[in-house]
Amino acid sequence: MKLLVVEDDPPLRHGLLRLLNQWGYAAEASATGAQALQWLEQDLFDLVFLDLGLPDIDGFVACRQLR
Repeated sequence: MKLLVVEDDPPLRHGLLRLLNQWGYAAEASATGAQALQWLEQDLFDLVFLDLGLPDIDGFVACRQLR
């Protein structure tokens, strides 16, 4: 299962990645909504952990664009 973590807080983002990798998931990370949208254009993910309070794009707007 391939996961994408979209979180602008570096300690939280790195902690989530470390935990997910320890559990055996293939996880990538993004610090901004724009970067997440680029990831999603290049690759398929099974699940996206999306922070709603991103610095560049509101998480709800990013979610609508993903859908």
